[in-house]
Amino acid sequence: MNGIQLSDEAQTRKSLILRNLQEALGVDKLEKQLSTDGKVVHVYWGTATTGKPHVGYFVPMRKIADFLQAGLKVPVESPLLSGLLYPLLQALDEQYLKVDGQFGGVDQRKIFILAEEQLPKLKLGKRWHLMNPMVPGLTGSKMSSSEIDSKIDLLDSHDVVERKILGAACSRQETDNGVLAFFNYVLIPIVSPNSLIIADKEFFTYDEIKDSFLSGTLSAEDLKKTLIEFLNELLAKVQDHCRSDVVREALEKGYKEVTETMAEPRERPVVQVTDQQLSLIEQIVGNDLLIGDDNTALRSCIANGRAIRVTFTIHPKGRFHLGFLKGLLKMKSLIERGINIEGVVLISDTEAFLDNEK
Repeated sequence: MNGIQLSDEAQTRKSLILRNLQEALGVDKLEKQLSTDGKVVHVYWGTATTGKPHVGYFVPMRKIADFLQAGLKVPVESPLLSGLLYPLLQALDEQYLKVDGQFGGVDQRKIFILAEEQLPKLKLGKRWHLMNPMVPGLTGSKMSSSEIDSKIDLLDSHDVVERKILGAACSRQETDNGVLAFFNYVLIPIVSPNSLIIADKEFFTYDEIKDSFLSGTLSAEDLKKTLIEFLNELLAKVQDHCRSDVVREALEKGYKEVTETMAEPRERPVVQVTDQQLSLIEQIVGNDLLIGDDNTALRSCIANGRAIRVTFTIHPKGRFHLGFLKGLLKMKSLIERGINIEGVVLISDTEAFLDNEK
């Protein structure tokens, strides 16, 4: 059998690092580093909170605790960058933070693949990548900052926590739900190797809890009651650390309540064109679909003699094929008719690469 022979200590560290992950890439590199005497292994976690931090972050926090227990050094970064730039820079972070691997949710797999495929081409080396599963929301979907009832904020009151969990989906027919996921990825790892008491019964593993729930020994109410008590106790400790002027000021600046206002729709002026210009517009549109059936911008260009600015964006998945010619031929036909256009062709090759690596 090929592979690196790990000492008992290194094997224990490896088990801690890999437990409860959904996927791990480059484990052979990790094993080699763990087997090297004196090697300090560095892992990087990059995150961008899109709203108030919620209890879903306990999952990566619990995993980071595993890394620390296994003796890893953990750089953490939360950059103020746009979604366009960050995926590329996150891949480069591996080099410039001088880490051996990167950790994140499985939703970041495409970024990890980008790093694995492209960094070696730049002679920047290839790292290992660890991915934890995405925790389902309390309402059955992904736990998201944009869905209030799908998540529990770190600063939610006891009453709010209780209300949200009591209303959470927890069906024996749909075991991939937020309630069970929290027992699997948060509660059991936190209390282990000790037991968890649910409805006066003692449980040491998540499988024991799940089997008891599916068999009817435990009810959804039993699980929810324990989860409410556990989370409120845990959140109380977090909230105690947030009772400072610094945190209050940060919350006020970062999460101001925004009142939505609906702008009154503005009527566009009717652009007058001659019959000849109208005929030209009909030639330009042809059999194509005009989104919104609004040709105001086109009429304005024709009426005022301005160039028509056209952008054709291509998202190539796989090899280029004849389907991409339609847009190019359309632009060519307009130019041949003497229509004044300024054409730009955008080839989204990076996005296509990431899509191909899903």
